[in-house]
Amino acid sequence: MFIINLYRFVLGYVVLKIYGDFPERMLNLCAKNGIIVWNVKRAKDYIRFSVSISDFKRFRRIRPKSVVKIKILKKCGLNIIFSRYKHRFGIPLGVIVFFVILKVLSLFVWNIEVVGAKSVNSNEVIGLCEKQGIYIGSYIKSIDTKISKDKILIDSDKLAWAAINIEGSTVTVNVSEVKSEIPDSKPSNIISDSDAIIKKITITSGNSQVYLGQAVSKGDLLISGTVDVGDRVNFVRSSGVVLGEIEEKIILEKNYIQKVKHFTGKENKKYVFEFFGFKMPLFLGETRGEHLSNYSKKTLKFLGKNMPISLYYKHSTHFVSYKKEFSKAVLLSEIESEFEQQIKKRKLQDVTVLGREIYDENNAVRVEYSIKYIKNIGKSENLLISTLN
Repeated sequence: MFIINLYRFVLGYVVLKIYGDFPERMLNLCAKNGIIVWNVKRAKDYIRFSVSISDFKRFRRIRPKSVVKIKILKKCGLNIIFSRYKHRFGIPLGVIVFFVILKVLSLFVWNIEVVGAKSVNSNEVIGLCEKQGIYIGSYIKSIDTKISKDKILIDSDKLAWAAINIEGSTVTVNVSEVKSEIPDSKPSNIISDSDAIIKKITITSGNSQVYLGQAVSKGDLLISGTVDVGDRVNFVRSSGVVLGEIEEKIILEKNYIQKVKHFTGKENKKYVFEFFGFKMPLFLGETRGEHLSNYSKKTLKFLGKNMPISLYYKHSTHFVSYKKEFSKAVLLSEIESEFEQQIKKRKLQDVTVLGREIYDENNAVRVEYSIKYIKNIGKSENLLISTLN
């Protein structure tokens, strides 16, 4: 049905309305003379239908045989559109100019896609491409994919393989990352990275050199990589977990008089238009006064592909700053909140606050927290083995 409708649109057709005495007689005459009509709809006092342009000319010749009246409701079709604009030279000229511009722009890079990057950031790969002259807006025929690929691999120690393919105006950079190194199997000891008291020892390889409840200092040997087997000594890579209880002081300080921001409600929006790498500011002047800015970028997409057209957006929020004096209670509350955030950020386990000392000095409040917590204090250190006799 779609093909038939497309065929009728290309050839052109008219939508007619016939009314008067016995309009059905006109349809009978059409059938008798081989005139094809479609979309026939019967209303109370008229009939509406469609007929092709060529059949409409024949339709007019058989009209005298009927007393009905005919009204053209609509003319449709490709030839109708062309005839309507045949004297408007700007339209075909605009179409020609459009395709010429499109052809010229297709000679340049519109989009760069990175495929295969996982731990390596795609923007890092794009940055390596830019060093080789591959960027949005670069001339496609000036790109030597083989040489550029080799130089990218030389510049990056994170990539094991790369290939550059050009499809139309899109450059696709396929990469394969360097695989993670095989875990070190060299003989090693495990030493302490902190002053602590041993709370738990779990050894999977090596010999324990400490016991529960023992106090150790930073750098002390916890698990040895030397294992006695009969009358000889084997060197192994030590592994295990040694949990130690650590005591630590956290010092936080807040000034009574602080600089604060008051947002005025004034906002500025500035845009920068980018086309094939060329940036054009859509504003005059600079943002003056104290302000905070957020930046964003929107790239035009067509059929899921990035186009070489972007709009940068800068949103600035203005404020005025002034000095304000805070009470001791407020400062202590802020310090307590900051202390809790530090504990959470460091992911400390089994934290116990042993004490808290508050000092008033130099127009500030200083709080010293004494805490203890549990952590794995083991740190691997390769064994230095002498081969001299």
